[in-house]
Amino acid sequence: MSVELINRITFKKDGIYISTHSSNDDSPYHSVKSDYLTKAYITGGINGLDKAVISMYFSNCDFRGSNESIMPYRIAIDKAMNDNEFIEIINEHRSLESKAIDIANRWGNYKDLTKEESTTIYNEFKPKVQKAEDKRNEFVIKMIKKERGSIIKNSKKEPKELRDGIYEIIPIHKIDEGHGEVYDEYMNFNSNNGTIIYERRLGHLTQSPDYIKIGEYIDAIEKHGIENVDGSNKFIEFIMKYPYIYQRGLDNEFKNTLNSELEQEEIEEL
Repeated sequence: MSVELINRITFKKDGIYISTHSSNDDSPYHSVKSDYLTKAYITGGINGLDKAVISMYFSNCDFRGSNESIMPYRIAIDKAMNDNEFIEIINEHRSLESKAIDIANRWGNYKDLTKEESTTIYNEFKPKVQKAEDKRNEFVIKMIKKERGSIIKNSKKEPKELRDGIYEIIPIHKIDEGHGEVYDEYMNFNSNNGTIIYERRLGHLTQSPDYIKIGEYIDAIEKHGIENVDGSNKFIEFIMKYPYIYQRGLDNEFKNTLNSELEQEEIEEL
């Protein structure tokens, strides 16, 4: 029986992608959008995503590699599988799940049930299976959170502003050719809000800052070239130095964007 191998989980503008391939072939890993994980993230945030990833693991998946998106899951599950309490939890879930399958298919002790009877009993029994699965997933999630915290803690030293998700990347002084005035220009990368705050201060007059989504800024760089987008060199240096902070920014931009799209869909339905 083949197992789906996953070595990376990525947040993109339109959803959650996994890098995957089957264990029974020699094809390279390829990136595909997971509607299952995307929906889990939209409805439950990172906690919902973690639950879905764990459920995938115990269904028919395994993790490979040392990417930061995968390592918290790998380490947490390895530790859980050596914990006696967790072993009892998964054995309980497997037993209940096996019984549910027997009921649904009218196997073993349930072979004399009619189809209607098996459906009724199965629907009454199913919440017990779900409760056991939730208990299993929550046990692992607690460990995953600890591992994520450890990864961040052991990363390179960083300024307090960066830990808080806001960092001033570009302090520049220029001459405005049109007015001959000296102004300073700066850009804040705000990973908590998934935005870049771009502002110019002209003399004593402060222009309103432009709030740009991180993904849109990257799109502009790709479309027009680094040399044609203000501050792009510094920004690229920054995200290469702190890739997990950049990923957090995309994560928050992605979540906010999808939430807005969902709200719009609900309005249109009304």
